[in-house]
Amino acid sequence: MDEVEFVSWVDGHVRTDKRLPACKREGDTVELFEKNSNVDMTLRIEEIPESIVIISPEDAKKWELFYGNKPKNWMKRCDYLIVGKTDGSYFAIFVELKQTLPEENDPKHEVNGYAQLRWSQPLFDYLLSVFNTDSCSDLSRSEFSIKYWQIGEKPSRDHVKSPVYLGEADDVRFDGKYKGLTIHNRVTPVISLRDLLES
Repeated sequence: MDEVEFVSWVDGHVRTDKRLPACKREGDTVELFEKNSNVDMTLRIEEIPESIVIISPEDAKKWELFYGNKPKNWMKRCDYLIVGKTDGSYFAIFVELKQTLPEENDPKHEVNGYAQLRWSQPLFDYLLSVFNTDSCSDLSRSEFSIKYWQIGEKPSRDHVKSPVYLGEADDVRFDGKYKGLTIHNRVTPVISLRDLLES
């Protein structure tokens, strides 16, 4: 089977209750929302082709694996996993939405989304494995551009106190390193797919 079919395979095989509802798409714009009932946060991603699939790792549920001393936070999941193909290349984008984006040097990064991004990786690996088994393919993780994003509605109290619609001069963005991952952080209500891929 030609590996170009991976995204359509995911589209045809991942249960609809594990994915973003179709009603959250309008044209080439997708709305993602923080699922915590106490938080009213929405992120718009623009320039998203219809072929792209958005999965909810939290809705994929958790599974027991470790016995005894379990790794810290291993049961956490990020809010969204976006898989697709653009300009001839596959990508996987992990997105965690937070009401407040932490400071760059905040020691609580681990509880502010980084662990959720880290421990969502096995879901992507599982998708690849099932696809390869089902289609007798050998598509590899190395053939994907993989990005990790934590996006906030507002900066932490040490940043500028302003609404989510920040001016360019007040844009809050930084990269963080965590357990071998580079995690991009940004405060914004709107972002393009290209921005998510090129950062």
